[in-house]
Formats: sequence, C-alpha cells, structure tokens
Amino acid sequence: MKFFYLPLFIVVISFCSCRKDVQKPGSVSNLPDETATLLRKFTYPASNTADSVSFVLSRDSIKISGSNNTGKQLILAVDIPYPQGNDYIKFTINEGKLKPGLVGAYTIVSSPVGGLQGDAQVNYRYKKDTYSYVEFYPGNADGVLQFTSYDPGQKLLAGTYSFHINSLHNPKIGMNWVETRIDVKGSFGNMQIK
Repeated sequence: MKFFYLPLFIVVISFCSCRKDVQKPGSVSNLPDETATLLRKFTYPASNTADSVSFVLSRDSIKISGSNNTGKQLILAVDIPYPQGNDYIKFTINEGKLKPGLVGAYTIVSSPVGGLQGDAQVNYRYKKDTYSYVEFYPGNADGVLQFTSYDPGQKLLAGTYSFHINSLHNPKIGMNWVETRIDVKGSFGNMQIK
C-alpha cells in the first residue's frame, strides 16, 4: 500500500508545478526596442554663429510616443526631458491626410500669411528650465515627416523628420529679438501607436 502513495504524490506534484506564461503577440515584452535620434541647431544670421546639440536614445533620455486614440488624428511626440535636454516636438496629422498603410512623406508647410497648410502640423517647444518654455505653434515651420515602415499587427511605426523655423528671437534667452533659424531633424523606430 505504501507504493501506491508515492506515484499518486508524484502525479499531484506535477499538476501543481509552475507553468510558463504564454506571451501574446504584440505584448510589451515581445516588442523590439525603440530607437530615436534628434539633432537641433540654432543659427544666428546677424553674428554668423550657430549652436547645435544631438541626442540618441541608446545614450540619452528620449521619450517617443504615438497615439490615435480618437481615430480623428495621429499624434507623435519626441521629448528630451529637462534638465538633460530642452526639446519637445509634437506632430499632428489629421485623419483625412493619412496615407493608406501610413507609409510615405507628409509635408510640413505652414504660412502665417494665406493659411497654406501641409499634411502635418508641428509644435516645437524649447524648455528653458523646469517650469518655463518657449513654444512655436503650427504656422512657423516648414519641412517633412517621412514614415518609412508601419507594422499594423504590432502598430509599430518608423520614420524620419526634418523641419526649420525662422524665429524673431532666440528661444534660449527669451524675447531678445535676435533672429534665429531653428533646424531640427531626427529619426524614430519601433514607435508603438496606442
């Protein structure tokens, strides 16, 4: 009779053992690592000088995000949190401007005079410290936002961006009326659209 308990004990233990959780496709742990870069240059034509800085996700703290939760527009953001960086960029594309499959070039054409608009709008914010910033709204930028690939299963987007803003003042100092050209370009990969 003692021999009967041993096999029964082994069977009971095998049913109580740990089981491995199965990951669903598209779950956070199955997604490839995000990639991102940002290069920003301020050029001051009057003094013929420039100031530039670059960030890379593998080295720096860059936050990228994408959302289409309203179904009316696609919003992408690239953020270099202060104090490490000063830059925050938000791209907005209305539903009617989205290309089938998303892949393609989206123009950023803004003109305060005449209301000429491109496919995408960009808001650029330069953070001067924790609590203050200078923001450039749509109407100030020209450039292109290019989506190079989109995986609809995992909702992963990759692409590049490049735009410039002609400003009447230097965002680093405030309202000092020093003409400044702001050039921003970068890339992103495996950005999940939520």
